[in-house]
Formats: sequence, structure tokens, C-alpha cells
Amino acid sequence: MPAHIQGDARLLQSALDNIVRNALRYTADGTSVTLSLTREHTPAEHWCITIRDHGPGVPEAMLPQLFEPFVRVDEARDRASGGYGLGLAIAQRAIRLHAGEVSARNEPEGGLTVSVELLPEPGGLCGAEPHYHSTVRSELGHCPMNANTLNL
Repeated sequence: MPAHIQGDARLLQSALDNIVRNALRYTADGTSVTLSLTREHTPAEHWCITIRDHGPGVPEAMLPQLFEPFVRVDEARDRASGGYGLGLAIAQRAIRLHAGEVSARNEPEGGLTVSVELLPEPGGLCGAEPHYHSTVRSELGHCPMNANTLNL
């Protein structure tokens, strides 16, 4: 089913880019990163975007901190090999600006799944009537931001 989410497409694309880039960095050689988009109806209608890798996962104790700035699972990594631990924090901030939520869970058979939940009409940036199209689009012509299209 096509999805339409109102908001700033640049922010949403940045959030998804950060999550996907992270998944690609950690997925095992010879495996893939899976992205899915589903329409959920509980507790309220929303879109759920999941990004699943087949990497080592994250220690359970670190899951609650995963989206905090400067948090990295492997402290030995440096900027050249893994960054400063800001990508997922930036993603969370952008998603929350759209009245959404992001979470992560380890998969029993290995890997990490990051779930992004977004309402068709966020109460965040600029609420307007939701429309369902074949792309996730920004409908911010009346807002002080540029409208862009985010294709999923």
C-alpha cells in the first residue's frame, strides 16, 4: 500500500539514511538489509518502517541508550571507522519532530531491527489532511520549510 506522511521530507530522509547506513555498516557479509513499510492500526493508524540488519546486534543493556548522542556499541571505533555516535540520535530527533517514535530490538536469530512509527498526519510540524500517494511526500507549502519528496 502506498504511504503518504506529511512533514519535512529532508528531515525524514536524513533520519532513514542514518538508520540504513548504520544497518549496512553492521550487517554480515553476504547478507542484506531489509526495509519494510506496513500500515498499522493499533493503537492508532500509523505507518511502521522497519530496517533489519543481520549483524551482531546490540547488547541488551545498551538498547535503551542506543539513540542517545555519542553512544556507540564499540568504543574502540574511531571517526574513520564508525563515526561519533550521532547518526541514530539525529534520526530520533527528526522522527520525534514529526510526532513519531523510533525503537530498536535484537532479533532472536541475530541482527538488529529498528522500527520507525509515523502518523499519516503528525501533530508535530504542520498538521494537515492526510493523503495517500505512492511516495512519502512533504505537504509543507504553507509552512516555513521547503517541500520535498521522499521516495520509499
